[in-house]
Amino acid sequence: MPLNDPITGDVVSPPAIGKPALLDMFTVTKPVIANTLKTKLIAPYNAKAGNTFSYKLSIGNNTGYALNGTQAVLTLPEHAELVSKLGDAAVQVGKTVIITLGRLDTDAVRNVQVDVKIPAIPNGNAKVAASALIRSATAMPVSSNQVLTKISN
Repeated sequence: MPLNDPITGDVVSPPAIGKPALLDMFTVTKPVIANTLKTKLIAPYNAKAGNTFSYKLSIGNNTGYALNGTQAVLTLPEHAELVSKLGDAAVQVGKTVIITLGRLDTDAVRNVQVDVKIPAIPNGNAKVAASALIRSATAMPVSSNQVLTKISN
């Protein structure tokens, strides 16, 4: 440990010999948790254009890791109109809804619901797709299943 001159504050001990212990670079490795973070996105099979329906996402943390800064990122279908009121923990960017869940402890389960409305479809019937991604500061992101809903006028 270096000695400092009590009056000037200058280091008065000789420098250390050998390779410095400071790191010039480091690597952060996030675990892959796709097989142990259980995600399931649910949507109705059929919906009528102009009516409100819900996407429900369930997230079960069986990873063995507490996940910090967890977010559910839901990608809405083209032409979907978000009906849910977004609180302070959610934001919409285009067709993406980002819901911040915060810390997700091990063995915790969180459920998210997003309500949408699809306007009338020009050709009368269409299938719309939605999907979700769970991301955190602790681990690699995990994709949910994709869901399809048939929209009829």
